[in-house]
Amino acid sequence: MPACDGGATGGDPGSAVTVWAGGGDGARTAGTVSAAADVWSGVGGPVVVRAPAKLTVSLRVVGVRSDGFHLIDAEMVSIDLCDELVFEPGDGLHVVDEVVGGLGIGDVDAGSGNLVCRSLAAAGRRALVTLRKRIPVRAGLGGGSTDAAAALRWAGVADPDVAVRLGADVPFCLVGGRARVQGIGDVVCPLAYRDRRYVLLLPPVGVETAACYRAWDALAGGGLVPGAPADADGLRVGRGGTAGTGALGTTGALGTTGALGTTGALGTTGAFGATNDLEMAAVSVMPEMGDWRDALARATGRRPMLAGSGSTWFVEGTLAELGLQDRRWLEVDGRRAPLVAVRTVAPFEAGSTGAPPAIGTDRRGSA
Repeated sequence: MPACDGGATGGDPGSAVTVWAGGGDGARTAGTVSAAADVWSGVGGPVVVRAPAKLTVSLRVVGVRSDGFHLIDAEMVSIDLCDELVFEPGDGLHVVDEVVGGLGIGDVDAGSGNLVCRSLAAAGRRALVTLRKRIPVRAGLGGGSTDAAAALRWAGVADPDVAVRLGADVPFCLVGGRARVQGIGDVVCPLAYRDRRYVLLLPPVGVETAACYRAWDALAGGGLVPGAPADADGLRVGRGGTAGTGALGTTGALGTTGALGTTGALGTTGAFGATNDLEMAAVSVMPEMGDWRDALARATGRRPMLAGSGSTWFVEGTLAELGLQDRRWLEVDGRRAPLVAVRTVAPFEAGSTGAPPAIGTDRRGSA
C-alpha cells in the first residue's frame, strides 16, 4: 500500500516533538523511538502525534465476501479535526475528554482493548499514552482508526497488513490525505489533493458500524454478490440494478451516483455529486438520524451526506457560504447537535516539517 513521505517537526531540546499521523516512517528526532526498540528510547520531551479524522465523501458497497466482509469503493479525505496522542516513557493509556461540542467520550475503552493499546502491542512497543479525544465516537469519522494509525506511525510501522488487522479504516488513516479506498479498506490508492471545506453536523447519537452493515444486508436482499463482473474502469458492479454512469462508476442493486458511483434504488446522491450507499441502512438502524439530516438540509438548502456509517452529516462549503456563520448548533426535538467547520488536510501537511494547520479555527459548537 502506498505511503506518504514525511517526518516530524522538532523543537528545542526538551520540548515536545509533533508528528502528523499521516507522516512517513516515524520521527527521527529527540523524543522518538528507534525502529528496533520495544520500549521508550527517546532523550527529549514527549512525542505529540496528531491524528486527523477521516471523512468518507463517497461510498459504494460493491460486494460481500464469502466471510461476510463487505467490499467498498470509496473516496476518503483527512480533515483537520484531530485527536492528539502524547507518548512518554512508561506503560498505559489515559483518555482525556475534549470531544468537540461537549459530546463526551461515551464508553471509550481505556484498557487493553483500545485500538491504541492494540496497535502498540502489534508493534511490540510500550509507552505511557495520553489520548486527548476530540473526534466524536461512533460518528463515522474514524476516530479509533486514526488513533491506531497514529500509534503505528509513532512506532515506525507502515505495514498495511498490520493496519488492516486492527480495523478496516486504519490503512487509509495510516496514509492520510485523499485516496480511493477499495476492498474491505485494505486497498488505498492516493489521489491528488483538493482543498475543500465542509461543515459537519454531529448528532448526539451513535451508529454501530456492524449494525449498519447488517441493515444494509437486509435491505439489499442479496442484490450484490461476490465476484460480480468489473466494468471498464475496474469497478465491481452488482447484479439486478438499474444501469447508470458517473465519473468512475457503474451501478448495482444499491448503486449510487457521484464522483465514484451511479444511482440505484437504495442509494442517495449529494449536492456535489458524491454518494453513500449506507444512508438508508443507517437511518433504519437509528431513525432519528433522518431528522438530523433534514434539519441540516433546511438550514443550508443543500442535500447532506452521511459520513461513513454515521452518525455525522456534512455538506460542502464554509459556514459563511452555507449561511451558518451565526449558528453554533441545530436543534431537533429539544436536543442540540454542534456544527463544526473543517477543511481537508493535504498529504504534504500530514508529513510536513513545518507547522501543521491550526486546529479549532472557527470551530463552531466547541465546548
